Amino acid sequence: MLRTEINQLLNQGSTWALVGSGISIDGGGASWRQLVENTEKHLMDHGKISSQDARIRKAIDRNDYAVAFSRLVELSSRDDVENFVRESVLQIQPGNLTKSIADWPFAGFITTNYDNCLETALQEFGASGWLPIGNDVSEISKVSGGVEKIVWHIHGAAALPEKS
Repeated sequence: MLRTEINQLLNQGSTWALVGSGISIDGGGASWRQLVENTEKHLMDHGKISSQDARIRKAIDRNDYAVAFSRLVELSSRDDVENFVRESVLQIQPGNLTKSIADWPFAGFITTNYDNCLETALQEFGASGWLPIGNDVSEISKVSGGVEKIVWHIHGAAALPEKS
């Protein structure tokens, strides 16, 4: 019964999907822990920081990745950290899960992800007209009033232009 009702809702073409990090990891993306560890290693390999930092290790052990990234910024620079994270995120390709989700008849997507896997998967299926938007004030108005074919990156996206 529930499957039939869900299928009916989806086929109406007005249902949106909320998509989280599972699709990024399915596409080869790093978990938060892996991303902070990879960033630390990259900064060490490129001489931006001298060695592993005890405060970062403690933050990672507490799953406090915001503190770990903040410490990496203190030790190197915000640009160094952001550039590596952006490059890492942009390398993620759509996995099977993303491709499956993109093949469903959703009217739009809300995602917490910084990657553009959904957009790439939609293009691979020949779905045209999809617009990625971020969390900038000027873009929020794009999601009001019956919009569709939007991939709304509510935390921003690595592939979108930076706002000043």
